[in-house]
Amino acid sequence: MVSKRVRGDLEERPEMSLPVLYLNYHEIRVEKSPYLYSLPADEFDAHLRLVRAAAVDARAALRITFDDGHRTQYETAFPVLTRHKTSAIFFVTAGFTGVSANHMTWSQLRELADAGHEIQAHGWVHRVLPTCTDAELDEELRRPKETIEDRLGRAVDALSIPGGRFDARVLEACRNAGYLRAFTSELWPPAWEQNGLEMFSRRGILRRTSASTLSGWMRSGGSPTVGARVLRQMKAGVRRTLGDERYHRLWCLLANGNSGPISQAVAAADCAWPHDECGNGLR
Repeated sequence: MVSKRVRGDLEERPEMSLPVLYLNYHEIRVEKSPYLYSLPADEFDAHLRLVRAAAVDARAALRITFDDGHRTQYETAFPVLTRHKTSAIFFVTAGFTGVSANHMTWSQLRELADAGHEIQAHGWVHRVLPTCTDAELDEELRRPKETIEDRLGRAVDALSIPGGRFDARVLEACRNAGYLRAFTSELWPPAWEQNGLEMFSRRGILRRTSASTLSGWMRSGGSPTVGARVLRQMKAGVRRTLGDERYHRLWCLLANGNSGPISQAVAAADCAWPHDECGNGLR
């Protein structure tokens, strides 16, 4: 039997009329890491203090999401979320769950769900959905939804799109598979409807994303700057020029500690492949 979402022992907050900006985390580590998407635990704690605070001049509320299901999300992030009584959505790549040592187990996910967090889907093995055959696309969408529901007894109605890449065919397949919500890597607007789905943008959290940056997003309402829009267009152009495979190799090179201005312009987008393939899995 599949139950609806539960709140567990997390503290409910009053409903806010502010638009919601979803933040997208990947790894939370106690030790420092050169990986572009690995946030230090003390900085995550500062982020949550800000999320919990009700800023008088805020024009947007912040909410927490995680992608991939890396074990640091349970080992390091979960205790911080509990301390701040803050809920999150964990989008897990179900085909790696309980299989890869770098990812959470089903018992850990069940503990998160029992504590009031959402467990939702992030594909089966993290394929780039627009490049999938019909059979692969069906597996990436239906199999994780059915597996998570069977394992945890919780409804799965949301998908974090691997790599943030989608088209009309992908969205139609999502709707046919039973999803109601799709979370992307788009910057703006915060929410919209498309192909019968509720769509949400998210802000990717990098290792140097500070609480002051989040505060700026809250006070500005989250509308991206001209510079951010230009960088986004540049990255899309690089992907089109290089193609998925060569872009992936460049992303792995830059995201794993090679610094420089191009790393922020090119690598600061969700990896469209499993993190283990980049050599940045938890060792």
